[in-house]
Amino acid sequence: MQSEKTDELFKAMSLAQKTMEGAKKGSENPFFKSKYADLQSVLEAVREHLSEHGLCVIQTMKVLESGSTVVTTTLGHESGQFISGECPVINTKGDAQGMGSAITYARRYSLAAICGVAQVDDDANAAVQKPPAPKRMTKKLVEETVTQVLTCIDSADDLGIKEIMSEFDADEKAYLWQNFDSAQRGILKEMMKHE
Repeated sequence: MQSEKTDELFKAMSLAQKTMEGAKKGSENPFFKSKYADLQSVLEAVREHLSEHGLCVIQTMKVLESGSTVVTTTLGHESGQFISGECPVINTKGDAQGMGSAITYARRYSLAAICGVAQVDDDANAAVQKPPAPKRMTKKLVEETVTQVLTCIDSADDLGIKEIMSEFDADEKAYLWQNFDSAQRGILKEMMKHE
């Protein structure tokens, strides 16, 4: 969704993006021994640059008729021009804590996307530069483990994932990680925060 005119907004945004840098890795995922840019890091990367050019970001939530929740992120300009987009909130845990994590996750990725900011926890490099398979990571073992983890994701079974992954060392976990798509990785990261 966007305003009828967007020329002033796009001009201001192009100026703001000239000085924006990537969101810095400030948070740690102990399960996968990796760092990532949390919501605060993304906000810090964009807020001042947007403000300097008469821009702001507003994030709201709404429940659709289907019962699902979405985060709406709106990039606005002081002229009144705006663009906005929606991101579904996927609560794998089914409780209030899980909802809070899912909302934060949706806000973080939506904010980075609408501002054109690269997140340091983007898994693109890992996908391009695949590490060699650790010795015991046969194709069969990997396929079975991925299937078990996906079943745990579907049933919001954090403890099940913890139990499965405790069987692997850091190199083996890193190798398994590349077998999940970005959405699955994101859900896994959120689930593992609450072990």
